[in-house]
This record gives sequence, C-alpha cells and structure tokens, in this order.
Amino acid sequence: MLNIAICDDDNNFLDIEKRIISQYMDSRKIEYHIEQFHSGQTLIDMGRDVNIYNLILLDVEMEVLSGLETARKIREHSQVPIAFVTAYISYSLEGYKVNAIRYILKERDSFRAGICECLDTIFNQKDTIIPKKFVLNLREGKKEISIEDLIYIESRHHYCYFHVQREGELNIYTKRDKLDEIEKQLNDETLLRIHKSCLVNLSYVSDIRRYQLRLTTQETLLIAQSKYLDTEKAYLIYCGRID
Repeated sequence: MLNIAICDDDNNFLDIEKRIISQYMDSRKIEYHIEQFHSGQTLIDMGRDVNIYNLILLDVEMEVLSGLETARKIREHSQVPIAFVTAYISYSLEGYKVNAIRYILKERDSFRAGICECLDTIFNQKDTIIPKKFVLNLREGKKEISIEDLIYIESRHHYCYFHVQREGELNIYTKRDKLDEIEKQLNDETLLRIHKSCLVNLSYVSDIRRYQLRLTTQETLLIAQSKYLDTEKAYLIYCGRID
C-alpha cells in the first residue's frame, strides 16, 4: 500500500492531481491511497503521523499557508518525500532548502508528465516498495512483522494473538493489549475490523458468505452481523469489483 497526500487550496487542481495519480497507479497495478488536503496546516497538525505517506505533493502558492512554509514545518520532524506543484519555477532555491525532490509546473502540456516522472522517481526506489513493517514487544520477544505477512489478529481475555505467515510457515504471536490500540497503531488500509475481537488482512480473504469469511489459509472467521455489509463492500472494493 502506497500512501500519497496532495495539498492544494484549488479544488480543481486537487481533482486533476488525484485523477492523474490514480491512472498511474492503476496502470501499474499498485495498491494506493490518496488523501486530499485543502490546507497545509492540516498536514502540519498531523505531526509525526505524516510519516505514513510515501509522497506529499504541495502547492507552493496556497493563500493561507504557503507550501514552502508547510514544508519547513514538516521538516522539523519528518523527511517524507515532498514535491512542489507550482505555476512558477522561481521558488526552486527555497525548495532545495527543504529537500524537495521535484518542482512540477502547472502547465497544461507538461503537468501530467511531471507528476508521472515524479512518481517514477519515488516508486522505482527500492525503499518505497518495501512492505510496511512494525515492531512489537511480544510475549515471544521483540518481533518485526510485515503487514503483508499478517493474516489476522484476534483478541481474547486481554491478549491479542497475531497470526503471521512467513515463508509458508504459520506462527502465532501474543501481546497483552487492546485490539483497538493495535488497530490504531498499525493504521493500514488492508486491515479490516470484522468483529469487535478480530482484525483481518483483506489480502488473505478468499471468499465471503453470510456472516463469515474464508481465508487463503483455509480458516473461517466469523463476521459480526452489524459489520457484514461494510465487510462485504470493503472486500469488493479491495478486489476491484466495485468503486
């Protein structure tokens, strides 16, 4: 999953950027999530949480808070890749001071090419396609787990049980914690809460039937009745069957 933030106080340009990025990702079959911001302040208020993004596209000339000032604030606690979108190239020197990776000009003939070239630069780098990982202090010791290896997490009697598949081998790790807190910590689009005591990775779901789903590991998990329709919709969206 690649997370991209686009920030511009012009709704038309936000829509154009989102459309271009979506077409780029879809053509390469890359999983992605795009989040739109109308103000740099909203990004700044996220603090260190901006690190969830693989790329931030900032409009330089926003009226309330410029893209340059937004980037300076972000750089106080993050080195997330930032590219500027602008109608003027004269800001380039200031951009280098905040380690901007690109300036993309708002010109009809070159705007699409500029965004695609920027995405090529970002996503051809090995580090940007490494699966998201997290480190947990578990009863079995400290473990680094990749989201792509996590099948599901179940909660029982104040403990969370992480069902993980590594190199074809299934493992179960244990942590004393609340599932609500684990869900907030992981904060990944592929993880779906299907029950108050179960968080499942959609990439391991093979089928959904009334109030239950089947995993590629042949296990069956129950879906809370109140969550069934949302679970079914999320699965269909994930599979690309609906928008």
